[in-house]
Amino acid sequence: MPFTELGNISLYFEEHGAGPTVLFLPELGGSTRTWRHVVGPLSQNYHLVLPDIRGTGLSEKPLGAYSMDVIVDDILRFIKLRELGPLHLIGCAMGSIVSLELALQSPETVRSLVLCSVSPDIPERTKVYAGQRARDVRERGMRAVSQTSTVNSFPVGTEVPVEQARREYEANFLANDPIAYAALTEALLAWENRGRLADIRCPCLCLAGDKDFMWEPATVEATAQHLPGATFECIENAGHFPPLSAPKSFTNRVRSFLDSMAV
Repeated sequence: MPFTELGNISLYFEEHGAGPTVLFLPELGGSTRTWRHVVGPLSQNYHLVLPDIRGTGLSEKPLGAYSMDVIVDDILRFIKLRELGPLHLIGCAMGSIVSLELALQSPETVRSLVLCSVSPDIPERTKVYAGQRARDVRERGMRAVSQTSTVNSFPVGTEVPVEQARREYEANFLANDPIAYAALTEALLAWENRGRLADIRCPCLCLAGDKDFMWEPATVEATAQHLPGATFECIENAGHFPPLSAPKSFTNRVRSFLDSMAV
């Protein structure tokens, strides 16, 4: 299995295809499996790199508090060690926030951004919802919140058969380490953009799911308005995680955006 040892953390990753490098960062509690529906089509023309961030998937899950700066530092060191940059960066939900922070801290590393299910800041209702969820999983494990999280993330009417999508998502969700999941949640909730988003100058595509319960299309569009080089698109029949709930539509929009970078 491919692992990269960074001295204080071991990160698992996958690589697929050849061409311009595209690095993918998944949602809170997600892993390389978040991208399983998009790897085949996109790897025909691009070099895809899929790391599990600290605390997720097959990567190391250290004890103690996490922070956005630590998560971003992990990914930047991973990119440097493997000589991947500059690259295209795609994030979903929490992965989109990590992507924003990475572009702010190391603009020379990022050729373009695709931000799926993103917010210009962490809304108060997200802090309340996710904060309680972090406390619940730390005390009672992942199963304490799995059903609610799954149903909210995969509403009826998405592009994929909803019951199958829910089963697959919940199985992966339950495999998370609850202590690491809670630490990641708290790192996300502590993030602040502090008016810095206008400093991101690379081309950017902001994607929303029309059925997203957490960060509605208006929230994603507001993010795009803060980014000078951004465009906004809404994916029909998609929930909070479009790569999983509307993979064909998501893939087509990402491919069109990436192909436009080559013109």
